[in-house]
Amino acid sequence: MKIFVMCQTIRRMVFNLRPSGLSMSLTMAVLACPEITLQNLDALLAAKKDPVAVKFFASWCGSCKDDLESMRGKSSDPHVILLSAFDDESAAVATLNHFGVDQACFNGDAIARKLGVRHLPRSFVSKDGHLVSGDLK
Repeated sequence: MKIFVMCQTIRRMVFNLRPSGLSMSLTMAVLACPEITLQNLDALLAAKKDPVAVKFFASWCGSCKDDLESMRGKSSDPHVILLSAFDDESAAVATLNHFGVDQACFNGDAIARKLGVRHLPRSFVSKDGHLVSGDLK
C-alpha cells in the first residue's frame, strides 16, 4: 500500500509541474517510472526553450546499457528525457540505479508504439516543442 501511495505522489509531482519547478521534481521521479502520455510529453517539451533529447531504453537491451554507461555518474540533465520502453518498471529503475544515472524515467510504451519505435535504443530530438526523428548516438 505504501509503495502505491508513493508512486501516486510522484506521478502527481511530475505531471503537475510548472516550468520553474521542472528539473527538481523530475530528478525525484527516478524512484519510479510513472507513465507518460503524448500530451504530458508535449507539455514537458513545450516548457523547454532549448532542444531536448528523448531517449527510449530497456533494461534488457545491451546497446541501451552502453548508452547509459556514457551517462554514468552524471547529474540529471534537463536536456534529456529517458523513457523506458517494453520493460518492467522495477527493472528499468534498477538499471538506472546500477549505472548511477540520476535521471527521471518514464514508462514510454504507448509513446514508443505511437512513434513506431521498433528497436532500442532510440532517440528523438524536440524541435519547436515537437519530436523529430533522429538517433543520437
